[in-house]
Amino acid sequence: MHSEFGHRVTTVEVGGDNGGCCKLALPQDVDPLDYIISLCGGKAAVDRWFGWRLEGEEDENWHGSDDYRKANKVALEFSNGDAAAAAQLMKWAEAMAAHYVEKHWKEFHAPARMLALKRKLEVEKDF
Repeated sequence: MHSEFGHRVTTVEVGGDNGGCCKLALPQDVDPLDYIISLCGGKAAVDRWFGWRLEGEEDENWHGSDDYRKANKVALEFSNGDAAAAAQLMKWAEAMAAHYVEKHWKEFHAPARMLALKRKLEVEKDF
């Protein structure tokens, strides 16, 4: 999802301690809302891959992930430190990511399958 927002990605990985991650090329300017949605994209893709999703606090893996921590930190900064507003922003971002993944699943399916098989993909050239 990062690449769809124009973020330059160097590595995409699944598995590991926090379930996976994307590493962005630095430095680059990234819109905070696009960044939050992108960080929620992995969860949305996993939910779509398995055909079901956990809601709220039930999803301990998501809430314990680095992507959630990063997204929540940006949401809190974007909300001027208001935790309730940041929580609403996170719900919005998760819904937007789920909508985007569903809308583009045909495009995402093949790379997701390759990633599931290889566990890590590295970008030869920033895109």
